[in-house]
Amino acid sequence: MPSQRIFNFSLIIFALLYLGANLHSQHIHPFRTYYHEFLLVIAVFLGVGGLGFLSKRVVVFPKIAYLPLALIVVLLGQWQNGLVPSQNVYYPLMIFCTTLLAMVLGATWAVQVAGVEKICLMLAAVQLLAGLLSVLMQCTQILGLNLYPVVMYLAREGAMRPFANVAQPNQLALLLCFALASVWCLFQARRLRSGAAIALAVVLLWGLALTQSRIAWIILPVFAVLVCTPFLGQRPLSRWPVFLLLGAFAGVVLILPEIGQLLGFASASFGERMGGRSERMVLMQQAWAMAKQHPWFGVGWFGFGAEQVNIASQFRSTTYAEHSHNLVLNLMAELGLPIALLLLGGLVYWFYQTCWAKQAAQNNAVG
Repeated sequence: MPSQRIFNFSLIIFALLYLGANLHSQHIHPFRTYYHEFLLVIAVFLGVGGLGFLSKRVVVFPKIAYLPLALIVVLLGQWQNGLVPSQNVYYPLMIFCTTLLAMVLGATWAVQVAGVEKICLMLAAVQLLAGLLSVLMQCTQILGLNLYPVVMYLAREGAMRPFANVAQPNQLALLLCFALASVWCLFQARRLRSGAAIALAVVLLWGLALTQSRIAWIILPVFAVLVCTPFLGQRPLSRWPVFLLLGAFAGVVLILPEIGQLLGFASASFGERMGGRSERMVLMQQAWAMAKQHPWFGVGWFGFGAEQVNIASQFRSTTYAEHSHNLVLNLMAELGLPIALLLLGGLVYWFYQTCWAKQAAQNNAVG
């Protein structure tokens, strides 16, 4: 069928651009926080442009798409009322519009023949490949190899936190967690045998340990519990290999400085990672103070940094930051309490309806 060929071709193009967004080393900075999103923006627009060639030409507008639409309205309202300067409007406006289009694209793809299955397999394959290649890049970085421009070069001076080409260790850690979830997804789809899944998980856990990111210390135990329950997926995993892998990861995290000495790079200890970044508590206190002082409309989108300077004298000394490192508090500080609570409530309701109620009913992949 021509429409199926077009659908498959669109998925392939999207997958290649998505993979490239995670792997290319040339960071593009028209804005401070703009790294690899440009390739994803192109992927979404190309996908939306091909919707008219599909057999089911009805464009699906999912309910979750009302959230980025609401954020667009809020952002423009803050801009019109002087809470957000013009230079801070263009980038988030582009991201929110692209997010809305991506949701429409995904929902419309999902109603095609075998649409949900193909989308899930495409995303899982891309995330897994991006994760594995990123771990390989990390290994070249800790060995001190200069493979630029293919891989970003990191000098082996001081404590290293190799981040491949993703630009920041915590971002790479999140990518590797997605890759682990992709291993589980492909195992559920019977595209991976248990031995291959364990081997891939070992590689990804090594990369996660190298990032020294604390978000993995939260995500991995929760994920380990979930994948061992019959609620999540049709093939619950055996507990002993899952928790053996989790224990091995914890062991590598604890002895990473000793491993680093053997391989010629320095790494912070577990204690140093646990005790560091105390300034983030002050950032969260500042965000809560902003929310209380500006409860209705907030300080304006991307206004945390400017307001932090205004109220810094009221708090213990900390670093300047453009956000509070806490999504909930940041939304409350920049958008105001009513809008933030409505947005968060909408996300919780969507999660319950999509990932809880439907999963309990059919225990299958959710589009």
